[in-house]
Amino acid sequence: MALPRRLQSYLRRNHHRSERRTTSDTKGVRKGTKCSRCRKRKQLKAKSKVIPAPSPLLTLPAELRNSIWEYVAAEPDRILVTPSLVLPPWLSTCKQIRQEAQKLWYTSNTFQFVIIDLDTSLVSAWCLHTCSRSINGLSPVILNIFESHNWTNLVAWAKKVWEGGHTARLLEIDGFASKTEAVVSASHCIAVEYMDLTWDDCERALGNLRLLIARFDGGWGLSEGA
Repeated sequence: MALPRRLQSYLRRNHHRSERRTTSDTKGVRKGTKCSRCRKRKQLKAKSKVIPAPSPLLTLPAELRNSIWEYVAAEPDRILVTPSLVLPPWLSTCKQIRQEAQKLWYTSNTFQFVIIDLDTSLVSAWCLHTCSRSINGLSPVILNIFESHNWTNLVAWAKKVWEGGHTARLLEIDGFASKTEAVVSASHCIAVEYMDLTWDDCERALGNLRLLIARFDGGWGLSEGA
């Protein structure tokens, strides 16, 4: 027996309303579950962010720390400067140690360069590097010079000394084991003596030096180099 139409429509309306209520309740439960999970994650993250205690080393008085830096910074041997030279690992431990001890590392050690073909581009870069960091009190830079008769590079080197880029007190030739080292030392002396005069005067004096040394070493003659 079929139900009356009014009763059928009433039952259908109530059925749809109950479905909508069930769906909305399910969404609310899911949303509440997600929120509770987010809160738990945030609480776990907050607990995991533990602020580390300061190092006992950095809590010592500044005078005592400086004594420690001076002891650690001094290397037993000369440090050979190459394009790949980097600061020692302990200076990269933290920002405070680098700020306090970096200059001590520069001033407590002797740095050595190997000069090939009288090319001093690496020495120039080193001078700019140390000057840009306002590092005073550097020990003289030791130069090991290979035999060469490159007059063009020698004059360029002397001009840097004349301009003050390579100050005489920061350049020290490691003895005079070769004739080239003796010639370089003589050119440095001329450049320093002519600092108060023009570069043309200094260059003429260097030319006279070349004529003199060419009498004893033909490699410095006018036919060799520019």
